[in-house]
Amino acid sequence: MKRIFILGLMFKIQNSYKLCYDYTMLEEMRNIEQQIDIERLSKNMDAIFVLAKKLKDLAENERDDYYMAVACYYIANYNLNKGNYQEALDFALDGITYGEIISANFYLIQLNNLVGMIYGTLGDEVNSVQYTLKAYYIAKMNNVNRSVYILTNNLGVLFYDLQYYDIAYEYFLESFKERGITDSSLLKINDGFNIINLVGCSLHLHKMDDYRQWMSYLEVYREKYTEFTVEDDYLLYQIYEAYYAADYQLMIERIYQFLNLCSKDLDQLHTYKDMVQIFKLCVEAGFEELSNVLLEQLNIYMKQYPEYKRTSRLMEYYVEYSIKFRKEQLKDVLFNYYLSKKKEDEAWKREMKSTLITNINMEKIVYEQKIILKTNEELRKNMELEEFTRVLNKNAFTNYVKAELEMMHQDQYMALFIIDIDKFKNINDTMGHYYGDQVLIQIVEAIKKNLRDNDYLGRIGGDEFSIFMKNILSMDYLNEKTENIMKSIQSIAGECQVSASVGLSVISQKCDFESLFKSADEAMYEAKNNGGNRYCLKMLDE
Repeated sequence: MKRIFILGLMFKIQNSYKLCYDYTMLEEMRNIEQQIDIERLSKNMDAIFVLAKKLKDLAENERDDYYMAVACYYIANYNLNKGNYQEALDFALDGITYGEIISANFYLIQLNNLVGMIYGTLGDEVNSVQYTLKAYYIAKMNNVNRSVYILTNNLGVLFYDLQYYDIAYEYFLESFKERGITDSSLLKINDGFNIINLVGCSLHLHKMDDYRQWMSYLEVYREKYTEFTVEDDYLLYQIYEAYYAADYQLMIERIYQFLNLCSKDLDQLHTYKDMVQIFKLCVEAGFEELSNVLLEQLNIYMKQYPEYKRTSRLMEYYVEYSIKFRKEQLKDVLFNYYLSKKKEDEAWKREMKSTLITNINMEKIVYEQKIILKTNEELRKNMELEEFTRVLNKNAFTNYVKAELEMMHQDQYMALFIIDIDKFKNINDTMGHYYGDQVLIQIVEAIKKNLRDNDYLGRIGGDEFSIFMKNILSMDYLNEKTENIMKSIQSIAGECQVSASVGLSVISQKCDFESLFKSADEAMYEAKNNGGNRYCLKMLDE
């Protein structure tokens, strides 16, 4: 391909080195993110942490908000798994701040969900639900269906832990519907968490028909997959079922099966929560020896998670244990305190439930308002699109470029392209207008695949298109983009060879739209007058 370079119109030398350096740093940060994805597959948390710290240092130096959000997420997740809850919370909240600046929706979903998990672990139920709901509605707004399914399940877990089984059950049912499972043969390995939660809720709510239905799903799942967290919960509900049926021999057998299995579950905090419930049942059933075994194991778990705040439930059951098996050690004051504390907790739970339901309704209203705004925005955008090619019409394209030029910073490189299809009239005259219209549609698709999300593409004439690019990294990048666009147009298959003449005007200082457009138009005609199928670039500032 021939091309014309107007020498002397290159970027200012003192800035070109910086642009190339920034591009190199960007590539390095992208590579680190890809390495993190590889390590995630092998669940190598230590390697991920080292990479995330390196990414954070680079992003901090480059003031890159996207990669700061990415780094904060992985560092926070690492600290959560290590039991460093406050440090995890600080990094996750920072990550949300960075993510909101550039609307990094994928990581905003992950970070808000992570903050919800951390607050839940710290015993702050209101913030836990609030942040998880934020993640849920970001996912719904952006049609991230897999995240919606997971987050709906997570909301159910939050309410399940609070023993609001009726609310939890509704979320678990919604999560199941999101997966679209019509038959147990369609279950995947991650579905086990949702199914076991439905089993637990239906059992606690004494919905025995539902319980049997979900158990049938679970049995199919257990034949296909082995997930130790699911197995822990399965045995927990088998223990509950035996307890409700007063089959204490079977209950004891199931408890020992649980104790043999629980060491295999990597999520030891989850195992601890299950064991607390089993300890309570043992106390109520009067199993003193087995209660002692469980209590000894629970004390070991508590030492592993010194920052875990939800220990009050175990302490409550420990008082019941002491009343039943060690009453002589209890003083009357402790006994009376326990009774009054239970009454206070019941009142607090009623108030908390009301607060949480209010929060749910508020978040739903906000979500519905955003849907309305999004619909209105989509209608506005449709009005801006050229009816045939569905790219920006000339008026809308001009307005967007003018707005970008108004906000332009010094030494921020921008470029306007004008693309004119070579001898397009001949195509219409020889092949017909219908054929010519199909060529135009293919040209639009060829151009689009070479553009970034923040580039603008408009149709400014019958066979003329214009592109506006900001934040250009280097001269090499711009040349490469232009060549790729021209090659893509040339590669359009058909009975006629298609090519284009392209004019570019590049600026690094504020400029009005008319001057920029005129410069690009002149460059396009220079390319066309030199035979077409080439491009010409002008630096307007020089």
